[in-house]
Amino acid sequence: MIDQQKIFQEIIDHPDLQPFFFPEEKDRTPLRLVTSDKINGDIKLHKFNVPVVIIKSSSDDLPSLKIIKFTTNTNTGEFELTYDIQGLIIVGEIKKNNSEWSIENFEVWEQ
Repeated sequence: MIDQQKIFQEIIDHPDLQPFFFPEEKDRTPLRLVTSDKINGDIKLHKFNVPVVIIKSSSDDLPSLKIIKFTTNTNTGEFELTYDIQGLIIVGEIKKNNSEWSIENFEVWEQ
């Protein structure tokens, strides 16, 4: 079974994403992750030394990282997230090597 907590922690900690968070700006911390039922279970993540707020949906205008797609099969998977406050699309692939899942490809696109 995939360790979603490990993968999502790697995603939010990826070096290519860090320049876009701006934790010093209003409403940027704690980081909010909107899952929309794309992930299973109760994961616990941390960013900027505080727990990430994980919610199923968001109806407010607070900055949120949103999971658009998260799919896996036996040995591979794909993810897509958005960070609208910065106009970002984050896409990538994950791969299972010797029972360990890790990020194989990671791209950040500005809209």
